Amino acid sequence: MIAPGNTIKSSEIKKLAGITLKNQANLYYNSELANAWVIHPETYNLIYSDFSSNLFTSFGTISACVNNFNVFVHPDAKFIYAGEVYDYMEGTTVDTNKWDGVNGSLYQADNNIVGISTATGGDLTMYLTAKALNLKPSSGTKAECIFKVGGHTSGGGATDLSLYLIGSSGGSATIVSVSIPGNSGTNKAYRLVFSNGTCYVYDITSSWSESPITSFSTSDLSGDWRLKASLHVAYSGWLYTAYLYFYPIVYVKNSTLSGSNYIAETNTVTHTSNIDEVFLTWNDNGSNIPSYVSSNNGTNYITAQKDDFTIIPNPGTQLKLKFDFSGTHTEIPKIYGFACYYDCW
Repeated sequence: MIAPGNTIKSSEIKKLAGITLKNQANLYYNSELANAWVIHPETYNLIYSDFSSNLFTSFGTISACVNNFNVFVHPDAKFIYAGEVYDYMEGTTVDTNKWDGVNGSLYQADNNIVGISTATGGDLTMYLTAKALNLKPSSGTKAECIFKVGGHTSGGGATDLSLYLIGSSGGSATIVSVSIPGNSGTNKAYRLVFSNGTCYVYDITSSWSESPITSFSTSDLSGDWRLKASLHVAYSGWLYTAYLYFYPIVYVKNSTLSGSNYIAETNTVTHTSNIDEVFLTWNDNGSNIPSYVSSNNGTNYITAQKDDFTIIPNPGTQLKLKFDFSGTHTEIPKIYGFACYYDCW
């Protein structure tokens, strides 16, 4: 506390500045960064992100898996997340040990999607199953999965896209069904949370949500738990082509995420003078994700103090941050925004 009539100490000034920046950063998270610092952040020696754009290197977007990194950005729902990846979808050859299709031909776009397609003029239902996936957590524990799925037709009639959680030894539960107008398509992103025998379903296509759109019991599912999608196209009377596809499936269940594949590192910010002190805050909603800071372009990193100042012992002029998602997680670790103030004095 700064006592009346006393000389203000530098530590007290820093503490006050830190509190001010933290409070301001919360405004960034909650108001789309709509203030003067957004327009000219370099004027204030600030880097920030609410993940509506990508400041990072070495990982994929929700619609692509790049370089086998397990950290993804969802620019619409505005968060980054990490977990096990079911299939990196490298190359253009489908791994038939992982995928099964019915009533169509399997195909793969490099580091992007696995799908099934067919051309017909009649009524159609085709299926795509992640046949080696197992989302079932151990008894009494939680698990989480985030995935994106899409379907469309070229010239077809009214279409229904349905998603299922199936048991490898029996049982099936409908996750969600979506109606699609004829000769069009859709892409949807969902989050599944498994807890105490119930699956909670969240639609995170365009924004983050803490309110499930539905839930169902998993008690009737036996064996491994797998994702299955179907696309039904009503008879249209003319030839059309139909497509059904999954993007990379990311999940965590009773597992430890470890290794460099769970590191998200920012691009380099170049400054005019040495950066020997930074203030960093980030919002991980209890995921306990540690952050590191370097001002010599990543040659030396030091653990960052959250909501406080960090002194950099090997200063330079090229600032980089990184977040480490590795650790023991029963839910997918996520970050919803960060702000870093450098060259503070």
